[in-house]
Amino acid sequence: MNPSAPPPQPQPAAGPDPYAFPDRLSPMVVKELRQGLRSRGFLVSFLLLQGLLVIAVLIAAAAASGDGTSDAGQATTAAFWGMVGLPLLLFLPLGGLSAVRREMDQKTLDLVLLTRLSAWRIILGKWIGLVLLAVLLTLSVLPYAALRYFLGGVELAGELTALGLVLAGCALLCGLTVSLSPYLSRVGRVIFLGLSVIGAPQLLAMIAFSLAFSRMGGGPFGPSGFNPTLLQILFIATFAILLLFLAFEYGAAKIAPQGENHAARQRILLALLVLAAAGIAPDQATRFAQLLAVAGIVIAASVFPMLEPIPTALAAYHPWVRSGRLRHLLGRFLYPGWPSAVLWGVPLIAALLAALAVTSPSTELRAMVLIVAIGSAAFFPTLVIRLLPIRRREWLLLILAHILMAVLALFVGIAKEAWKRDLTPLTLPLPTTQSITLVTELIKDRQLPLHLIAATVTGCIGAGGLLLLALIALRRTIRPLEQAAARTRLPES
Repeated sequence: MNPSAPPPQPQPAAGPDPYAFPDRLSPMVVKELRQGLRSRGFLVSFLLLQGLLVIAVLIAAAAASGDGTSDAGQATTAAFWGMVGLPLLLFLPLGGLSAVRREMDQKTLDLVLLTRLSAWRIILGKWIGLVLLAVLLTLSVLPYAALRYFLGGVELAGELTALGLVLAGCALLCGLTVSLSPYLSRVGRVIFLGLSVIGAPQLLAMIAFSLAFSRMGGGPFGPSGFNPTLLQILFIATFAILLLFLAFEYGAAKIAPQGENHAARQRILLALLVLAAAGIAPDQATRFAQLLAVAGIVIAASVFPMLEPIPTALAAYHPWVRSGRLRHLLGRFLYPGWPSAVLWGVPLIAALLAALAVTSPSTELRAMVLIVAIGSAAFFPTLVIRLLPIRRREWLLLILAHILMAVLALFVGIAKEAWKRDLTPLTLPLPTTQSITLVTELIKDRQLPLHLIAATVTGCIGAGGLLLLALIALRRTIRPLEQAAARTRLPES
């Protein structure tokens, strides 16, 4: 070593990477955002959107410097919003269909769960990743919206409001597709993609032309269009948020270990949907419309869990049986499995139908019979399938049963129109067929009392039978599991 050589200088410590994501972000969000930004689909969508928007702005500039007719302005606005809606309302939500399923097919989901990320955080992280990509696309649209404002003919506030609504719609659709992803196989994704490609152009065209027509003072965003009150806006926002979180819970329940209880939050969210529809309303007519809007979701989401198996993992019962008598009693309604789903779902559906009957603007007997028939259609077929010895894909049997009853209603209508035969008495023990024939007015007014009696009887048999079976299962199956969970000390997670 040369003694005259200067001593080596210490190397400066490497600073933080300025391009790294902050540590406060969830690892799942960072992973999804990095994969999304590097994906070819997002890059192509981004560049294609910028190119099309440049063309749209140039056309708008040419139209503004020409005769400036309203038809040319509407066509330009429709083209602009069609280009904006295509990636935000179609491409990005469809990307959510493979968000979780890809992890399941590649056998990497178990590794992700071993990192102590809960199933709910996995679903939430994948949704946030897609929403951040949507925000990037939305921000890239803002300069073009400003250019269209300076070219004249549009209101900047209206443009920004419409852009915010499109982004909110994108976030809701992404949440639904990400939550649906664990349930769809490759064939299911292809079918869903085909249906979306067929129906999306019509929906996008309708939205684009509605926005274009609004600039002329009409349409849903014009002064003469839909002007919701503050309570209606509050209900719509509450409904969207609750629906989003409900979808997250169902998606997380599909990929979660058996010990995780997502049924409790699902049922509480369904009850909150009903309370929001009944409570956030300025008048009775609006309350009835809101209850009717949530009825299909609440009934379907309450009925299908009544066919789920009873989990045997003690972790599903442990937090409830070791936390006091009140929490233990509440757990009987919130455990995963069909008995607790029945104990919670039957009163919830009954309360929803009672609220519909009370707030209904129609006092005719037909409306009351229809409400009772809907309840019967929820309970009676579920009881029949519950009594069958089949314990696989009961949900598919329930769907097929309702489809067959709907086909029978079509046959009753054809028989009445083509053959002049009244086959409506055949619908008495078939509540779904009865409901459809009531809506289509195939049932005459003089037959309504008989159908009210039949719907009431089948509905009571269905609800009472389900409650009886649930109480029997609670005593024979769930109580031993509760006792075993109370005696077992599970390790802290």
